[in-house]
Amino acid sequence: AKEEFIVIADLDGGDQDARVFLAAPLGREQVESGEAGRLEETWTLEWMGWKPKARQEIRLGALIIKARGSGLPAQEVLQAQALDRLQQKGLADLPWDEKSRRFLARCRFVEKYSGMKNWPTFGEAGLAAGVREWLFLFGEWQGAAVWNSSSLLKGLEHCLSWKQRQQLDALAPEYFVLPSGGSKRLDYETNGVPTLSARMQEFFGCTTTPRICGQPLLLDLLSPAGRTVQRTRDLDGFWDRAYPEVKKELMGRYPRHSWPDNPRQAAARAGVRKKKRRD
Repeated sequence: AKEEFIVIADLDGGDQDARVFLAAPLGREQVESGEAGRLEETWTLEWMGWKPKARQEIRLGALIIKARGSGLPAQEVLQAQALDRLQQKGLADLPWDEKSRRFLARCRFVEKYSGMKNWPTFGEAGLAAGVREWLFLFGEWQGAAVWNSSSLLKGLEHCLSWKQRQQLDALAPEYFVLPSGGSKRLDYETNGVPTLSARMQEFFGCTTTPRICGQPLLLDLLSPAGRTVQRTRDLDGFWDRAYPEVKKELMGRYPRHSWPDNPRQAAARAGVRKKKRRD
């Protein structure tokens, strides 16, 4: 009864209250050498973000022979655990940030609207199926966070060749040059088509809605205070139908800004009109 391990040859009852009729002591060295049966090494991982905290257990059947709360499993074991987590929770569980989300949205826009046959797939199912080819290459398997926002972005960029990266910048640019000469970042994430936000005066002189990959942009036309006045994919119709009322409502509040009668023929402005000097 005082032995750490025993081998039981004869007993009755259940798992909790069995009576032992015939048993022999078994030394730890015999257990650890495998004499009592094949030992199995198992790893249990807890995740802190994507940083693994590992616990190693040496088991003989249901018996825990040794346990260690530090160290790391072999790389293939850690990769299998990471893959299992992704399969259970999906790609949304990755450390996305603004840069990686924006890059993915641009790639998906080109995939959907450019008509390029050799463009990689960036859909959820395609990316999930190929994580070993694009994501695992940039994983950290030595105890630090397996992935961070930087390595996630590198993985997505790896999906494109150098030529395709140039095509991405041409077909789905990050910034759009306005008629006023300034540039604004395009938002590819929110509406399926890119959204361009800028003050209304910066679109003066523009007669049609700007397009990318043949798709008219969603224009978020702002007041001089930066508040949305109208969201439209039909700039020409806005000048005809809504602009006269907008002008009537806002020109009194913002007299230093330009409010031409014919915005199609006016010069675009990024700022306010300069005051005339008096002699």
